[in-house]
Amino acid sequence: KIYWTNSTSTILGSKIQRSNLDGSDIEDIPIPSERTLHNVDLKAQTTHNWSWDIDDKSDRNEESNVFYHTNVIHDYFNSIDVNEIDLQFTATVSLPDVCNAYYDSNTINFFPESVTCENTALLSDVIYHEYAHGVVDEVITVPFPYWDQTGNLNEAWADYFATTKNDNSCMAEGFFKTWPACLRDCKNTNKWPEDYDPEPHTGAPIICGSLWDLREDLGANLVDKLAIQAMRLQPTTFSMFL
Repeated sequence: KIYWTNSTSTILGSKIQRSNLDGSDIEDIPIPSERTLHNVDLKAQTTHNWSWDIDDKSDRNEESNVFYHTNVIHDYFNSIDVNEIDLQFTATVSLPDVCNAYYDSNTINFFPESVTCENTALLSDVIYHEYAHGVVDEVITVPFPYWDQTGNLNEAWADYFATTKNDNSCMAEGFFKTWPACLRDCKNTNKWPEDYDPEPHTGAPIICGSLWDLREDLGANLVDKLAIQAMRLQPTTFSMFL
């Protein structure tokens, strides 16, 4: 599936659209109208405290969870010299679908809990992963189609930055309720070309695994910055990046 928004998509009560990759079966998906909101009028310099448990109207505080972790991952990227992402993101939770999340044009979007999957807005790995797609979108300035090696680089970088921020190679454990293992694991033995596939999530562990191996040898502080510096060289193949 592919998702897109119109120019008014960030306005409360608007919609996103979804279709198959070939453009067929277009669907309108309404954006939920209820949102978390906290207002206060401060007349002078002071400290103001509030409780998200009171103000968050979402089912399991997923709105405030996304708000918190989006700020965490933003500050992390600033710490490794990424300033292109100093802009406002729109985050939407509880969209009417299941078992997924996605980034699109400075928006990050999450689906609710289902019989099979956890609410993706409650998984920090998933929030960091989708935000990292936004970083790729800003740092990479050459044509970068979401397929084959460019698509796999996109997914690999999103997985790596999510897992290195959590200091845990296991990506999105708990995503599936009946399957406690990782959704993907950056600590792996996948190799090129034996384990490669042009589908972006399938070949991504090769690059993510390479970065994780290097991280174990040189440390996260160095490798995280090296990864960004290599991305700035605008690689479009695995060999150009590594």
